[in-house]
Amino acid sequence: MPIYSYLAIPIGYLLGAIPFAYIIGKLWGKIDMRTEGDGRISAAAVKKRMGIRAFLLVVTLDVSKGIVTIVVAKVLVGSPVVDEFVGDMALIPLLITLAAGFGAVIGHSWSPFIRFQGGLGATVIYGVLAGMVFWPQELIALVIGGIAVLVTRKSGFSTGVIIGALFIVLLIQKLVWSPNMSALLIPYPLILILLMLAKRFQVNRTRGKTSHDLLEYWKDNGKDTVKLLWVCVAKRKRDLENI
Repeated sequence: MPIYSYLAIPIGYLLGAIPFAYIIGKLWGKIDMRTEGDGRISAAAVKKRMGIRAFLLVVTLDVSKGIVTIVVAKVLVGSPVVDEFVGDMALIPLLITLAAGFGAVIGHSWSPFIRFQGGLGATVIYGVLAGMVFWPQELIALVIGGIAVLVTRKSGFSTGVIIGALFIVLLIQKLVWSPNMSALLIPYPLILILLMLAKRFQVNRTRGKTSHDLLEYWKDNGKDTVKLLWVCVAKRKRDLENI
């Protein structure tokens, strides 16, 4: 595998970092989405400020950059752009492809082009998973998530339902239909949604402030965050020692 295959990871990050919500806000609505009160520069914020048409455009662009990230990664690692299932790839190409998708979600949520601000990442996660050719599996998860949206009217909760459903479907596929499928694919949707939860945690911690960028957040909360992580690790270590 050529060494340039590893470029898929930074390329994925930069593609994900393109702030379409901010760009559409500026070009279409003459609005600076960075002033959105809850700190999210996302399709949801665009819908609130500009309406459904701008919202659909941003959703399409954000999902597309997730798909393009995976397509570019597959090209660079020498995999067919359209294959039967990404789980058939060799280990290193598969890891690079997964890392590129991971980078795209990080770039979307913490874009260097807008002082490390961004959205929660749901639309990019959908795009990354679609690019992985999870079509039957993701369709099932989307139907279940759509039902959750209709029942709860909560998009964040519904995204969690979609990811959980996709995890279960992939696990069943591995156990029943595709035993040769890479086990790395099963927890991948859950790993991606952890980034979404981390972004929501940051947004909640900075709610009500005039600035929501990551650098200022770390300046104000870095010590507390490290302390919290250390307490969690120490507690986990004690629990293991008591087993």
